[in-house]
Amino acid sequence: MNKINIIVIDKEEVSKTLIENYLKEIDSVSDISTFDSFEQVGNLDKTATPTIVVIDISENTKPSLDFIKQVIEKNNQCKFVLISYNLSTNFIVDALRTGAKEFLAKPIIKEEFIKIIKNTKSILFGEASPYSTSKVISTFSNKGGLGKTTVAVNLAQELADISKEKVVLVDLNMHLGDITAFLDINPNYDIKYVIDNLDKANKDFFLGTLEQYKDSNLFILADSPYREPSDEPSPQQFANLIKKLKESFSYVVVDNNSVLDTKTTTVFNESDLILFITAANLPTLRNCKRCLDIIDKLGYKNDKLKLVLNRYINTENYKIEDITAVLNKDIFWKIPNNYFVVIESINKGLTLQELNPTSNITQNYQDLARELINRE
Repeated sequence: MNKINIIVIDKEEVSKTLIENYLKEIDSVSDISTFDSFEQVGNLDKTATPTIVVIDISENTKPSLDFIKQVIEKNNQCKFVLISYNLSTNFIVDALRTGAKEFLAKPIIKEEFIKIIKNTKSILFGEASPYSTSKVISTFSNKGGLGKTTVAVNLAQELADISKEKVVLVDLNMHLGDITAFLDINPNYDIKYVIDNLDKANKDFFLGTLEQYKDSNLFILADSPYREPSDEPSPQQFANLIKKLKESFSYVVVDNNSVLDTKTTTVFNESDLILFITAANLPTLRNCKRCLDIIDKLGYKNDKLKLVLNRYINTENYKIEDITAVLNKDIFWKIPNNYFVVIESINKGLTLQELNPTSNITQNYQDLARELINRE
C-alpha cells in the first residue's frame, strides 16, 4: 500500500489534535507533522515525498494563499486541503486561483475529512478510481427561466436511451426543484436520505432507492419540498454524493441552481463538463458575460465549460458571430426554439422523446447526446 505524509498547519490546538486523531485512523498515512503556521514548515517547493498539506487559512488568508500557490506551481508532489470558518464564494474563487481543489468548513466533520484525504492521496499516487470512467455533466444558468432544467431532463433521457447505460439525474435546486414535476414522479426517497446513508451506498442501494423513470435506464434523485432549509447538506456532502454516484452510473447529470455559490462551485469541481445555458437576448447575454467573467477566474478550462444557446432562432438581429463576440466565447451547441412542444411536454410530465420523437427539438437533443457520448 502506498503511504502518504501529512502536514497539518493550524494554530488552534483543539482543532489540530482532532485532525491528528482523524488521520491516525487512516492506514495509508505514514507520518504526521503539525505546525502553527506555514512559516514554520520550511521549504516544500522541492520535496520529492508525496505530501498532503492540511492548512487552516481562516486568518492570515492572503499570505497563506500566496504560500499555497507558490508550492503548487513548483511541486506536483504536494496537494493541499484548505480548511476555514469562511467558505464564501469569494473565498472559493481566491483559493481556486492558487490551484487548490479541496475545501472543508470548520468545525471539521470526520467522515468528510477522511474521504477527502483518501481521494487526494489516490490522485497523488495515480491510483485507479472505481468511478474514473463515469462522466458528470452539469447544467447551469445565471438566472432562472432559461430552460436549464429542460436541458438536464431531456439530455439525461437521451443519454440513457442512446448509450444503453444507466444514467442518474440529480436535482440540486434545493426546495424549488422542478425535475419531479417535469417527469410527473413522486420519489420515495430524497437527497438528504441518500446522503445520510452514503456510507452503505452501492449500486444495489441506488437502484433500490432512486426513482426509476418508467422502465428506462434513467434514475432520478431530487430534494424533498418539505425539508427545512436549515437542514441542507454541506457542499462537501454534495461532492461525496457525486463521487459515490459515479461508482454506479455511467452518466451523472446534475441540474444546478442558478446561484454561483459554494455548493455550485463544489459540484463544478466534480464535473467533467459544464453546460452553461443562455439565450439570445441582450439582458440575458449581458448577465451571462458577467457570470462568465466570474467563472473564468475560477480557472475552469475551455474544454470543461461549454455555452449552450437555448431557444435559438436564426435572425438578422442575433447572429452567432455577434453573440460569440459579446461573450468572448464560442457557442458549443444551439437548441432550436420550439416553445409549444416544450410546454406541452412539461404540462404532460413527459420527455420530448415521449411526446414528439420526430420534432426538430427532440432530434436536436438526440444529436447533443450522441455528441457527448462520442466525445468519450
